[in-house]
Amino acid sequence: MGRVSHPDFQDGKLPVGPSEIAAQGESHTPSGNKPYVTPRALTTAEVKGIVTDYANAAKRARDAGFDGVELHAANGYLIDQFLRDGSNQTHR
Repeated sequence: MGRVSHPDFQDGKLPVGPSEIAAQGESHTPSGNKPYVTPRALTTAEVKGIVTDYANAAKRARDAGFDGVELHAANGYLIDQFLRDGSNQTHR
C-alpha cells in the first residue's frame, strides 16, 4: 500500500513510499481512523527488491495453477505512487 498504510499495520514501523511525502487524509486502522504518517522513502535497491517480490509472487501463483495475476497498481497504491508527481519526488 505504500504511503497509504499506517504503522499500526507494519509492527510500528513507518510505511514506505517513493518519497517522504505524507498522503492527505486518514488511514482506517483497527483502533480507528488515524492521520497518514510521513513514509520512509524507498532506496533504489529496495525498489528493485520489491520488483523481484512481485515477480516471485507471480511465479508462485502460476506454479500453483492460477490462470493469471493482477497487480493492484492504481488509486494511490504503491505502484501508482511512483507514477505521481505528488508522491514521487525521488525516483524519476
